Amino acid sequence: MKLKIPFLITSFLVFSCASSKEAQEKYKSLAIEKYKGNVDYVYNESKSFVLCINAPKPTALKPLHTVRFFVYDTKNETMVTEETVPDGSVQWINDHAIKVSYSLGVDSKDPAVPHSGSYIFDVMTKEKISQKTEN
Repeated sequence: MKLKIPFLITSFLVFSCASSKEAQEKYKSLAIEKYKGNVDYVYNESKSFVLCINAPKPTALKPLHTVRFFVYDTKNETMVTEETVPDGSVQWINDHAIKVSYSLGVDSKDPAVPHSGSYIFDVMTKEKISQKTEN
């Protein structure tokens, strides 16, 4: 009986690590497939979600860059949301929400045309919980 308990614990640990590794490989291969490399992976605090970001650096030829990203639920192994924003950024603001900022690059005298904006997205409820535009 003494021999069975350490064996069961060892087996459980190996299986848990393998499952975690498989989940990691799924979101990484998905990100590489979608974005053809150049991906940053940013976990939330509890590591239950990962933000996969493709944001090429601006260049002289392309001063505005497009940021593409998705949020992946590592426990359920599903994609929560996927977005593309012009000349923007995305970051975790707490364990279950991201802030997405963007710039439209439009210079207009019309106050009804927004120049930039941002929103908060809750990865648990899958809802935009606030949105702000600036002229």
